Amino acid sequence: TRHKFVGTILFILLVVVIYFSNISVLLFPSQEENLKEKLEAGVLTKDFVIIQEITAQKEYFQGAEILLSSSAATRLTESTALFLDARYNVLYSYNFTNEDLFEPKYLLFKLPKKVHIGKGGKITLCLFSPMADKANYLSVPRNPSGKIGSLYVKPVAGDNIMDTLKSSGQSFMLEGSLCLRTYETDYAYLNWFKIFLLFLAGLVALLPLYIEKAKLQVAKLKFVPENIYVTLALIFGLFLVF
Repeated sequence: TRHKFVGTILFILLVVVIYFSNISVLLFPSQEENLKEKLEAGVLTKDFVIIQEITAQKEYFQGAEILLSSSAATRLTESTALFLDARYNVLYSYNFTNEDLFEPKYLLFKLPKKVHIGKGGKITLCLFSPMADKANYLSVPRNPSGKIGSLYVKPVAGDNIMDTLKSSGQSFMLEGSLCLRTYETDYAYLNWFKIFLLFLAGLVALLPLYIEKAKLQVAKLKFVPENIYVTLALIFGLFLVF
């Protein structure tokens, strides 16, 4: 009875942790524009907003990592990353500073919850910095051959970024895409990775029920070192390969 109680409680705890955690988000980026070739960098100042369109490859959008770096100036500057849907509804807004960005670094912008965009749907990423100038700015690298979506900059009209985005004013198109990774999924709550973890949780929860029988069986076994080595080498060798 005690073993059944422990196994049940353990299983419930593991299911809750696996189900409600975003354990697979950072393991499987959906789209990626990285440092494969020579990059060009744009300068993010208070006069312009950088706009990157993202075409979703999966149903739900979770967030993105963007490669950013800062100028050598030491003054702290605040910038904003803004995620919008096709109707200019704000999905997520995040304020960040140039602290710890004095060498290129990926910053993660993770939405509080998954947003249903639909395959082929459009997400607009906007970067702007109302305090930056020519001496203190953010550098935004781009891959000239990137294909995530259209990339352009617009002059900031007044103090309202939304008016700037919706206006039909002049835009300057850029080649390629920003260096970023997107995190998307086709599942609102579960995916194959979580299902696999839930299966493992079930096996772990069964251990207390059969621990005494397992001890008796193990005591009868005769371990041959070379067989143990081959088994471990096959399992962990495959992990290392992939």
